[in-house]
Amino acid sequence: MHRRSIGIGFMLVLTLGGRSAPIEAGGQQGIADVRTRAEQGQATWQFALGYMYAEGEGVAKDAVEAARWYRRAAEQGHAAAQSTLGEMYDHGLGVPQDEAEALRWYRSAAERGNAIAQYTLGVRHARGDGVPRDDEAAAGWFLRAAEQGHTDAQLEAAVRYDQGRGVARDPATALQWFRRAGNAGSPEAKVGIGVRFIEGDGVPQDFVEAMRWFDRAANQGSATAMYNVGVMYDQGRGVPRDDAEAARWFRAAADEGYAAAQFRLGRAYASGRGVPQDDVLAHVWLSLAALQAAAGDDGWVAARDEFAKALTVEQLAETARLVRAWVKPEAPRVEGATP
Repeated sequence: MHRRSIGIGFMLVLTLGGRSAPIEAGGQQGIADVRTRAEQGQATWQFALGYMYAEGEGVAKDAVEAARWYRRAAEQGHAAAQSTLGEMYDHGLGVPQDEAEALRWYRSAAERGNAIAQYTLGVRHARGDGVPRDDEAAAGWFLRAAEQGHTDAQLEAAVRYDQGRGVARDPATALQWFRRAGNAGSPEAKVGIGVRFIEGDGVPQDFVEAMRWFDRAANQGSATAMYNVGVMYDQGRGVPRDDAEAARWFRAAADEGYAAAQFRLGRAYASGRGVPQDDVLAHVWLSLAALQAAAGDDGWVAARDEFAKALTVEQLAETARLVRAWVKPEAPRVEGATP
C-alpha cells in the first residue's frame, strides 16, 4: 500500500486535500490528542489514527481498527482515507476482500482529486481488472494523476502518447511527459528519453544526449539502461567505442537477469571481445539467455546449442552446474532496449 508519513513523538505529516500539513505531537499525550480529535469526528485525525493502527505507530498494530478509522474519515469525504480504504478492500486487509467496494472507494477518492486513486483506476482500466478494459478511460485517469505530479502516471502518459493508446499519438507530448517523469526521478522515463534521442523521434537525433539519459538511468539501477549503455559503448554511439566498457555494462545488466545482456555477454566471452575468452562462461551466459527466449523465438536457443557442439563433456558439466547455481527471482522487462 502507498504509505503516508506519520510519526508519533515528532512531526506528524497528514495528507489533507492532497496537501501535506505538519502538526506537532509528542509521546503518549500526542497519541491521546489524536484519538480525542478522531473521536470528535475530525476526519484528518481519523485518518491519522487509522494510519497509526495500520503501521503500529504508538499503538498495537491492528488492521481491523485501521480500517474502522479510515472508514470514518472516508465517509466524511477524506480522499486519502477513501483511497486507502479502497486498497484495504482490494487486498483484504482488516476487511473482507471485496473488489466492488475497493472500486467504489477508489472512484470516490479519484473524483475528489486523489492522484493515487486516479492512477489505480488507470491501471485497472488498462488491464481490464474489475472494470472493462478501456484505453481511453485509462489514459484519462493517468493524465489526471500525472498533472498532479504522480511520477508513475506521468510515465504512463508518456508511453500512451508515444504509442497512441487511448490518445492520439503525439511524440512531442510524449517527450514532455517523459521529461517530467525523468526529472522526477523515474529511471524508466530516462530510458524513454534516451530512446527518443537515438531514434530522432520528436527531437533531433543525438547520440551524446541519448547516452547522457541512459547513463543517468543506469546509475539508478535500471537494467534496461545498463544494457543500452553497453550497446552505446559496443557501437561507439555518443561515446568512443570501448569493448571493455561495453562488456562491463552488459555484465551489470546480465547480473540483473536481463536476457539480451546475457546473450551479448555470452558472445563477448566466446570471442574474447572486452573480456578474456572463456568457453565455459560464454556457454553459461548464452544458456541463461536461452532460458528466457520468448516462445517461437529460437535464435538464442540455436546459438547456445551451436556453441555447445565444440565443448567437452567436462565443460558442459561445469556449465550446467553454474547455470543451476545462478538463480534470479524474476527478470526485468525489456521495453526501451536499444537494438
